[in-house]
Amino acid sequence: MSIKTNKLFFFILMMALWAIFKLNFVIFRETRIASGEGISLFSVHVPLFLSLLSLWMLIFFLSQIKRNNVIEMAMIGVINFIFVILLITLIFSVHKVYDADYPFARITPGGGFWLMIFLVFTTLSTYKPNRNNRFYWLTVCLWYSGLLVFILLLVTGSFNELSLLKEYQNKQDRFIQEVFQHLFITFTAVISALILGIPLGIIAFRKKWITTPVFTFLNFVQTIPSIALFGLLLVPLAYLANRFPVLRQMGIAGIGNAPALLAITLYSLLPIVLNTYTSLVQINQEVIEAGKGMGMNSLQQFWGIQLPLALPIILTGIRIATIQALGNTTVVALIGAGGLGTFIFQGLGQAASDLILLGAIPIILLSVLTDLFLKILIAGLTPAGLKRDKG
Repeated sequence: MSIKTNKLFFFILMMALWAIFKLNFVIFRETRIASGEGISLFSVHVPLFLSLLSLWMLIFFLSQIKRNNVIEMAMIGVINFIFVILLITLIFSVHKVYDADYPFARITPGGGFWLMIFLVFTTLSTYKPNRNNRFYWLTVCLWYSGLLVFILLLVTGSFNELSLLKEYQNKQDRFIQEVFQHLFITFTAVISALILGIPLGIIAFRKKWITTPVFTFLNFVQTIPSIALFGLLLVPLAYLANRFPVLRQMGIAGIGNAPALLAITLYSLLPIVLNTYTSLVQINQEVIEAGKGMGMNSLQQFWGIQLPLALPIILTGIRIATIQALGNTTVVALIGAGGLGTFIFQGLGQAASDLILLGAIPIILLSVLTDLFLKILIAGLTPAGLKRDKG
């Protein structure tokens, strides 16, 4: 292992020890907004405390050994075992801390739990399955084993007494509605940006005089804070809705979906236009000349040569725009457009941390899953020749 990697795992070990000895593992609240009482991991269960301590020390020891297939599998197995132990300890702590005298009590994972979860996934990300490993599929199964255990515990109701799950149970119908609203705004805006952005990128490539004005405007839009952009859109949209009743009947108004979709679309344009333009600029002109030599006209060159070569970079722009839009859509709750940001802002207003997490965690999961799906799609659509060049 390199010195840099040794320092990384030493830092991870120090953070794990800090989480174990200094931070609260769970927090008990008499009500959802009451100040909480922190409970340490040692107070929850001494054997589990010692198990986690030993396993983090083992992780550090394994990180000092020269990496090979067996060490990689051992490291992935141990870190997933830590994850499972953390989940079991959390479930155990809920049953130990729960007090029937407080029917509205809430039990929340503390800083120690969240820090160790972060360290688990940080460590796991440095040991991704390697296709050169002859035990590749076994390594993949090990890599996802902790996640599978978590899903199994979740669907069997093992976490139902946690405050976050209680918030979900109280708002289940509203939660599902806001998830779909969040996805509707995000993907409608990205598709709109796609329809506008790809042609605009092609025009900027072909007509050099328009390149600077286009990117100047799109860069300027990125500098405008979302709240300010909503304010700028409110007056003209409200005027149009009052001036033309048909627009009002279509749902155009100063607040709600219309300014939300327009703002997220504007924010999504830059990565799509920029990547489209860049992908066309970097195509080797010798390839274009070869197409001309074969008798291909401009349209045939575009569809047969330029677009296939540019597609991976264009898709990367769409990926960036989509992840950015999932985050930006959080703010549209402030103008009555709904989405998962509704729970975040309600939680901030009520000082209810679990209500904030009810909105924040799904946004993070949606972003991660969408990013993973689009990466797989990009890899599948990248021409074999480009893959060999990168390799």
